[in-house]
Amino acid sequence: MKEIYLEQGSPDWLAWRAGETYIDINGVINEALNGPRITATAGSVCGGHSPFATPHELWGQMLGLRKREDANYAMLRGSALEPKARRAYTRMVGEEYEALCIESSVNPWIAASLDGVDLLRTRGVEIKCPISEKTHDMAIMGEVPLYYFDQIQWQMLASDNQLKEIDYFSYAPKMGEAQPITVKTDLKRQAELVEAAMKFRLAVMTRVPLSGSEFEQAAKAYLVLNRKLKAIELELDMAKERVKLLADGKPIQGGGVMVTVSNSEGRTAWEKVAMSIIASHNIPDEDVETLKLAHKSKPTITISVKEAADADAIYAEIVSATKTETSVVSASTEAINQPHPVW
Repeated sequence: MKEIYLEQGSPDWLAWRAGETYIDINGVINEALNGPRITATAGSVCGGHSPFATPHELWGQMLGLRKREDANYAMLRGSALEPKARRAYTRMVGEEYEALCIESSVNPWIAASLDGVDLLRTRGVEIKCPISEKTHDMAIMGEVPLYYFDQIQWQMLASDNQLKEIDYFSYAPKMGEAQPITVKTDLKRQAELVEAAMKFRLAVMTRVPLSGSEFEQAAKAYLVLNRKLKAIELELDMAKERVKLLADGKPIQGGGVMVTVSNSEGRTAWEKVAMSIIASHNIPDEDVETLKLAHKSKPTITISVKEAADADAIYAEIVSATKTETSVVSASTEAINQPHPVW
């Protein structure tokens, strides 16, 4: 796992989560990813068990199309109590724990902001300060809500499973004391979360709403990207022809571009050569067929992907769905202007 040295909640921390260029606390500039990072909170939403947001709602928030939830009392209370809760947990286990941001060394888009990790980087802790007695009572009885279980599995993924055990610690002294619950690695659930998150992340990157089967989702993503590519290729061809025109048939270099001029002697039309030899030597047709079979290449299977006849209609639906999502929050322009929705 890679340790990321950032102050949680800072602008650079938000940039890191969004997959943008950020500067860590050591002043090192880190380049942007080709898409957003999926943190433990978002990863658990992708898992489908979150009571706080659906994958579609999160998709809209990450694109700035849907108003993000403002920090409510429960969230503010949790942030305020977290340091105190971490100290209480430290006293229980007899070890020092510190907050730390991490990302996978294999898949940097898999990331997490850990509430606590031991100094040896072998165990972690996920702290919750619930206002719900039901949630805290579950912890007292030794149960971890599915949403938080998924969140912890994602944290393990971000550590490349270096953290094989993470404690779930519910801190609410007025409701009774809950002991830490150790959550172990669940490779099957981790694989399910990664598959769901990859589909979700692609939907964010292509701005294609989550809908239909996995194939349909992938097909729509291809359609959107193919349309973008065609538009870019058209602009590129126009720019290339403009450069050729200004080069006036001469080699030239400038602006990071080089124009070269070469002469081609032409290719030999071997099929015509063969037909000429056959005709001049009066080779029988059956011998020609025998030669063709002897030099025939092995059969191959070619899988092609291209736009279908209904591509225009499907593309129009995708564009319309995105515009509809935007119109839902058109009155909340401040939400659309938020550079880094919290997720």
